[in-house]
Amino acid sequence: IGLAIYGKDAPETGEYRYQGGRLLLDQGQYAEAKDRLDRAFSILDAHYTETNPSRLGCVETLAAVETELGNFERADELLVEVIRLHEQVHGRDHDSVKQAVSQRARIAQLRGHYLTARDAYGRLMEDPPTDPIRLITLQNNYALVLLLLRDVKTAEPIFRDARKRFIAIAGDTHLAVGTITHNIAECMRLSGQDCEPAFRSALRIYMAASPSGEAPPVPNPLTQPGPPPNMAITLRWQ
Repeated sequence: IGLAIYGKDAPETGEYRYQGGRLLLDQGQYAEAKDRLDRAFSILDAHYTETNPSRLGCVETLAAVETELGNFERADELLVEVIRLHEQVHGRDHDSVKQAVSQRARIAQLRGHYLTARDAYGRLMEDPPTDPIRLITLQNNYALVLLLLRDVKTAEPIFRDARKRFIAIAGDTHLAVGTITHNIAECMRLSGQDCEPAFRSALRIYMAASPSGEAPPVPNPLTQPGPPPNMAITLRWQ
């Protein structure tokens, strides 16, 4: 539509492609989203200043797509630019800067650089986001890194607080609650506590949330780096 009305190189066409790329990202069509966003950026970059909201938003969305495609080095490069531009416009303490820093920490986490991710998440937790979903996302990612590092004493209470907050928003039968409960059970197992009731609770939630009534494969945080798939999908708003 944008191409037919405005021409292939018009800024309006770039905006149209950018919004289409965001939609494709939300739908999990990452390769298609990357193609759409690459084309959008080439147009927006030619018309707008580097701090223009649409151009900057396109770079941020491209970083998210590259992360999902496993192109971590490229995603990290894009996020460095995003942080620089947001700091230029809003200052270092703005939520947009913290969100990009959190995304860089997630990339470190996915690459297995757990100490780097832990330190970045820890700094963000000192001044956590006010948005409840972003806070839960931060808590879950931070606690998961701590669990991977076997710091279960610190991880367990963070998981429990994240679980409490998510239940208040989405109820206690949501798939993400099962994932967090499973991680709590892992913490309990590693610290020598009676973990069987927690594992059973996680399994009941998985089965209740599954359309088939069968338990889906349970993500093992100790063998799968990064946020469990269920959390990544549920908390797409990060």
